[in-house]
Amino acid sequence: MRGTSTSGGFIGRALVGLVIFLVLSAAYLYTFPQPNIPYAGVVLLHALAGVLVAVLLIPAFVRLMRTGSFSSRAGWLLIAVGAVVD
Repeated sequence: MRGTSTSGGFIGRALVGLVIFLVLSAAYLYTFPQPNIPYAGVVLLHALAGVLVAVLLIPAFVRLMRTGSFSSRAGWLLIAVGAVVD
């Protein structure tokens, strides 16, 4: 099924774009903490993008838990826990 792989297709491009947005918005939020409407909007978009990335990575995470090495499973499990807690 084309387009459902996390390494290519639409989902892969969406993940790359979302991660780039997350990095840039995190840099903006850290650098310019201001109590204004655009800042609040970026906070909301950053949170929504983070949730979307976490949901889109679930199939890859499940596949990795089945086939990955112990160290890669442990690392990705810590990242998943961080995504859920955050």
